[in-house]
Amino acid sequence: MLKLTLKRLILALLGAACPAALAAEGNGPDHVSITWMSVTNILYELGPLHILTDGYITRIPREEFYGGGGGYAFTRHPHRPDAAAVARVVMRR
Repeated sequence: MLKLTLKRLILALLGAACPAALAAEGNGPDHVSITWMSVTNILYELGPLHILTDGYITRIPREEFYGGGGGYAFTRHPHRPDAAAVARVVMRR
């Protein structure tokens, strides 16, 4: 698996809009692609590294939330993403 520092990740994302940012830093991924998949889901492809931001694919049950003005400030338990659901979305591409 390719490891990127946060700085390199940000530069790679910026490289899609501003290639000079990568040129100033040195070498970067051979390509950068950003795919909007749905309302809150985005797939970032940074060379061989693929990152899926999961804003909606895996849902935390409503009853798990509490606190805050709208009742959604905290969750009662930690939750992990539903890896199988994320894989199904990625395989649809």
